[in-house]
Amino acid sequence: MGTTVKCQLAIRVFVFFLNRTPQVRDMMEGRHKILQFDLDGERPFHLVLEGTKARVVRGATAEPDVVFEAPARLFLRMMLDTALADEAYVNKKYEVYGAPSDATRFRTLGERVQQHHPVVFGSLKKLGPVIMRVS
Repeated sequence: MGTTVKCQLAIRVFVFFLNRTPQVRDMMEGRHKILQFDLDGERPFHLVLEGTKARVVRGATAEPDVVFEAPARLFLRMMLDTALADEAYVNKKYEVYGAPSDATRFRTLGERVQQHHPVVFGSLKKLGPVIMRVS
């Protein structure tokens, strides 16, 4: 199976808007967290949350606070559909290692950023089926 960067690109889009959403700074301020993404079908990458800024870094990190392990196609679909994410977690289709509070904070950040940028993320959700078909 070849590798893609769809999930990494999607996280980069999220981070772009995360860094431009002052309404979520209170959830990030004073925190330093590293979230690793080990997704089947993609090379590893991680997200660094430092204070009120975030950035995506290629490659694995030595000491992540949270690790997400999932098939890349499923993870991309979950980013576009939180109900699917809940169902997939309950059915053990992906794993999350690390503090549940850190993983939950990441999800909440994602939901709040989407709420503050409905045009962009609404369009991405509508394009989801197309994005999933493009290799």
